Amino acid sequence: MEKCVLFVCTGNTCRSPLAEAYFNKCVRDLALDGIVGRSAGLFAEPGAPASGNSQMVAKENGCSLDEFAARCLNSQMVQDAALIVGMTDTHCRKIISVMPEYAGKVHRLLEFDRGGEVVDPYGGSLDDYRRCFENMRYALANLAENLKNGKLSI
Repeated sequence: MEKCVLFVCTGNTCRSPLAEAYFNKCVRDLALDGIVGRSAGLFAEPGAPASGNSQMVAKENGCSLDEFAARCLNSQMVQDAALIVGMTDTHCRKIISVMPEYAGKVHRLLEFDRGGEVVDPYGGSLDDYRRCFENMRYALANLAENLKNGKLSI
């Protein structure tokens, strides 16, 4: 049975789709069987595509969001996820406020790197999206590496 790492942002068209796609690339590169990245948004429009700039940045980094469709976070996703990774403290606090029993599996993405929050590039330039991705890249790779090395278990 696959264990899901669920990435959460606001609209599920910019940050969390990029995180999902790149994390899945890292998982494949590390041959981490049984782990899959997925994403959702707190206020997503179900079925919406990833933003054009997110799709471009994904392609530039060996990933694809061509088939991506946004999902709105629901309680079943939270229950089923082995790990929930928010882009900001606000995302994490919102999830915990609604389902406090799952607080132990909620983390902020940049906890896996140098700390801080992933700024939303929504409405910004392609360079804004590239900066956003660069801010996430090492945290996503570190997360996958920590799972592989057993430093983090799910």
